Amino acid sequence: MEVVSRDGSITYHNAISTSHPDVVQVSDRFHLLKNLTSYSIDCLKKTINPYVLIPGNQEQTDTTGSTEIISRANQNRKLTLEEKYIKVEEFKLHGMTKTTLCKLLNMDIRVYNKLQQMHDLERNSVFITRGAEISLEKEALKMEKVEEVRNLK
Repeated sequence: MEVVSRDGSITYHNAISTSHPDVVQVSDRFHLLKNLTSYSIDCLKKTINPYVLIPGNQEQTDTTGSTEIISRANQNRKLTLEEKYIKVEEFKLHGMTKTTLCKLLNMDIRVYNKLQQMHDLERNSVFITRGAEISLEKEALKMEKVEEVRNLK
C-alpha cells in the first residue's frame, strides 16, 4: 500500500486519484498541525468564558468594586486623550490615587505624568488629533482663498 502526503486542495486530490487510484491520501504535517490548532482554538472559545473577573485589591475596592472598575476601564478605552484628561481632573477631586485613575481610564501612567506636567497650551496641542489638524489646515486654505477673492472683488 502506498501513501501520498498532500494539502487539502481538491485539485491535488483529483490529480492523485486519476494517476494513482490505489494510493491512500493523507494530509501533510503542516496542514495537520494547522487544522488541529484551529479546531482546538474554536473548541476552547466555545467552552471557556472569555471574561475573567479579578478580585480587586484594597485600593480599588475603596472607591468602587473591582468588577465595576474593569467594566468602566473597558468603556473608557474608547475615549480620546482629551476626554480621559477631563475625567482625570474630575476623579482627582474625589481623592482617587494616580494608579486607580490610570487603571480606571485605561491610561498609561507615563502619559498621565506627562499631561500633568504640561501647561494648558501644550496640553491642548497634544489633544488635537491628526484628522483635526488636517481639517484646520483645509479650513485655513479655504479662508485664504475667500480672502483673496474678496480682495480681487
